[in-house]
Amino acid sequence: MCGCFMPAKASLKAEACPLKKWPALITPEDLQELRDFLGPLEKFISREQNLKLTELYNRTYHANESPSNCESCVRNMIENLKKVAYADSGAYVWKETERVHESLATEKKDTERLQE
Repeated sequence: MCGCFMPAKASLKAEACPLKKWPALITPEDLQELRDFLGPLEKFISREQNLKLTELYNRTYHANESPSNCESCVRNMIENLKKVAYADSGAYVWKETERVHESLATEKKDTERLQE
């Protein structure tokens, strides 16, 4: 293993491996297009925006979703794309690393308590 924290890496689609073991899953151009699209997006989107949203979602997540009229489905697509578009990789990796360390510490304490 290269030492990368894989759960964090898996959610940072725009980041490549610093050791060149894998490329970013989306290009800088796609990331900018995503940010440009999401920036002015209103609460209600037009049919054309829905088609573009679905295209960007499928390209970003390597999915095969169809445009949806379901409000919560569209909202989820937008929220998932925002996570990719505005991810702060350093802060996210730090937060996830802290979460895992806390979980491991709790697990160790529970194990020690059971062994007493």
